[in-house]
Amino acid sequence: MNEALINGFLNKVRKNYSQEDFEKIKMAAEYADEMHGDQKRKSGEPYIIHPLAVAETLALRLNMDCDTVCAGLLHDVIEDTSATPEQVEEKFGKNVCELVQGVTKVSTIKSLSRSVAEAETIRKMFIAMSKNMPVIIIKLSDKLHNMRTLQYMDPTRAKEIASACLDIYAPLADRLGISWMKAELEDLSLKMLKPDTYNYIQDYLQSKRGEYTKYLETVKRKIANACIDNGLKNIKITSREKHTYSIYMKMKKRRKELDEIFDILGVRVICNSVTECYTLVGIVHQLWPPMEGRFKDYIAMPKANNYQSLHTTIMGMNGVILEVQIRTYEMDKIAEYGVASHWVYKAESGSAANSQSWVNMDSQQLSRIATKLKSWNSEIEQSESFMDEIKGELLKDTIYVFTPKGQAIELPIGSTALDFAYTIHTEVGNHTVSAKANGNIIPLGQPLQNTQVIEIVTQKNARPRITWLKYAHTT
Repeated sequence: MNEALINGFLNKVRKNYSQEDFEKIKMAAEYADEMHGDQKRKSGEPYIIHPLAVAETLALRLNMDCDTVCAGLLHDVIEDTSATPEQVEEKFGKNVCELVQGVTKVSTIKSLSRSVAEAETIRKMFIAMSKNMPVIIIKLSDKLHNMRTLQYMDPTRAKEIASACLDIYAPLADRLGISWMKAELEDLSLKMLKPDTYNYIQDYLQSKRGEYTKYLETVKRKIANACIDNGLKNIKITSREKHTYSIYMKMKKRRKELDEIFDILGVRVICNSVTECYTLVGIVHQLWPPMEGRFKDYIAMPKANNYQSLHTTIMGMNGVILEVQIRTYEMDKIAEYGVASHWVYKAESGSAANSQSWVNMDSQQLSRIATKLKSWNSEIEQSESFMDEIKGELLKDTIYVFTPKGQAIELPIGSTALDFAYTIHTEVGNHTVSAKANGNIIPLGQPLQNTQVIEIVTQKNARPRITWLKYAHTT
């Protein structure tokens, strides 16, 4: 029915898959086209454009395996067509069927409000994710295309969707390490929620683009020449402007006008080893002076989403402030694909790229997320409570602090020594009398800082105090 659209998609993805996998993807595309039939998007375009766009993101931007791409093509057939789970399983297998059902919205009683219905759908999706992680990658790809076409929605509804995207989906993409998707979701949300602000920043960047491009090319050339002088080979150097939403947040947090925000430009240097990363920091600092307090070592202390890189902010030529990120090719792959880098690696290594192999992935962070989701499955009954948990715990930025024995403890930003104590053990928390950070006594309610060594002083006869409720933030 939409042969040209199907063939266009297939031609793009063919090179990424074996012949057997390609045939399965082709069958899924044709089946989705058949089932959606004459359905239209809000834009008036054939509905099949949407599942094709979702599958294209999965295949080309995230390099996902065959079953996940098939599920992306089929993600709306159970919900929006006459197709049944049994038919999908018979044609494409149990794994594809489970993925499709994991993304499918909950069928809700009509008396439920839209917000409660949506919360239930998100709850169902997260529970499915705890069993089969690619569910969330499909949902994020689905959300991305819907956000790209949000202009065709009713304006009030579009703003609700954009707000939910900022609350749930953009932080989730960040938590799963898919940085480019987080940035695009944030920008698309800002464009809908604050169009004047979005256009103002975009116009400013456009007016400066020629100047920025010329400047960044000079910076890249200087770094490349310095790498050659120091015998470093196979070094890749890229440059960028910060994305619109991040610039907006800088303006908001610092209460400054756009022309007062100076750290808009960035350079990324990709090398071959961790040793070269630290060598490159020295090279960059020889070229331009670093700004005090602006060096971050995410290699020694990775972010909660497994992101690793060295960040340094320098005072570049003509007084321009510039952030330089330095990382290995492997770290760059993880920063680009996030959790999906697992499938990228397996595909490139020739291993079986089965979505079920997710459970074998050696990642403490993702294991923690999955464990939390599974606990929600049995513990959380109310949608409102669940949404608060999602926003407040799973998607919150985190810090790492250490016990005196060197054990790293992950806590949400804003956590206190009491949170740390109760994370170690309930009895440690119950008998806390004081705390030290890096050897210095601190108030029990003082927020902890990243990489501090925290020591809890306890006494056997100590008991919790009612005032602690103000200081403890984690559950």
